[in-house]
Formats: sequence, C-alpha cells, structure tokens
Amino acid sequence: MLVIGLLSDFSILLDFLSSDMRTNPRNSLAQANALSLQSEAEMKLTPRNVAALHLYAELVGVSSQEFLNRFLVEFLIAHFGNPQIGAAEPFLGSFEFKDREKAERLANWIKERITVPTSRDRTEVEVLELSQGGFKVRAAWVGDGDMGPIC
Repeated sequence: MLVIGLLSDFSILLDFLSSDMRTNPRNSLAQANALSLQSEAEMKLTPRNVAALHLYAELVGVSSQEFLNRFLVEFLIAHFGNPQIGAAEPFLGSFEFKDREKAERLANWIKERITVPTSRDRTEVEVLELSQGGFKVRAAWVGDGDMGPIC
C-alpha cells in the first residue's frame, strides 16, 4: 500500500491558485513551491492507481513520489488553474453532491471563474436536484445565438 502526503490546508492553496494562476501559471507554480504549509495529512491510493503510478515512474526512472508531484504540477495544477483550458469545470461538474450548499459553492466558483466582464457572452449555471437524491451542477456559455456546455 502506498500512502501519499497531502496538503490538508486547501484554502491557502485555492486562494493562491485563484489569484495569479489565471494569468501566469508557470510563475505561480514556482511560488507555490515556496509555500510553507504547517500541516499534512495522509491519503491512501487505490491498488489500481498505485500500480499505474509505479509503472509510469519506473518507465522514466524516477521515484513514485517524484512522478506524482510532477504529474500534479503539470496536469492538475497547470490545467485546472487555467480557465482558458477548461479542464477543471467538466471534471468538477461530474461530481454529485449530497447537499445543495456544496453544489452552490461549485456553481458560484464556475460562474465567477468563467464570466468575462467585457464579453457579450454570458455564463449560465444552475444547481439541479436529482430524483434519486443529491445535487448536480450544470453550466453553459451563451452568446451570439449559440450555447455550449461547460459541465
């Protein structure tokens, strides 16, 4: 079993990512490395994820920890931190929420992140109550007589 250290104080990281990350992800990543967070928690990976992590780390000749950290920087942080790439919204929108408050938090985040004040396009975001219980977030951009799904 592989146990990975995970930052438990996500609010610091999220505040950091939402500021400079939008305009300069490379510079932000360098600054993120300098953040000193006080607490760490442990996270267990599924056997399938451990196997994939070991496979790819071995292929490039680095430790699993080094591979995972680099993967997170280059794919999760860089892609999710840049709203122009549009990777975060569909992934986060795929989750179902047990309560409306959490779904509303994501809906507000998407609306704020995607809305461009000077654009004629607009972002439509709604929280749907599921018939089997729970909530889901749906979002789309609307402009010039066209509509495209965000999540």
